[in-house]
Amino acid sequence: MLNGTYQIQYTSPFGSGTGSAQFQTAGNGLKGTLNLFRQQIPLQNGVIKGNTFEFSGELSILSTKLPYQVKGTFTDRKFEAKVYTKMGNATASGTKVS
Repeated sequence: MLNGTYQIQYTSPFGSGTGSAQFQTAGNGLKGTLNLFRQQIPLQNGVIKGNTFEFSGELSILSTKLPYQVKGTFTDRKFEAKVYTKMGNATASGTKVS
């Protein structure tokens, strides 16, 4: 299950970095918050199917709103994901910390 807090490592067109995420599941729904780029970014349209997940949202980068979509897979304590934006794609991985 994807519930919990994860430490995230990402590589994006803007560079590499770390952050965190909090995920909560309810049935096939996924809610939560990403903590990246000194922002708290709520997840939108989150869905879980089997061991895959998807969600979208919007980052503020250099005073520009940047919509994104995430698609990934998870195991008991880890996830791997691809992030799609109009300014390039990124990869992310996470390890559950609580």
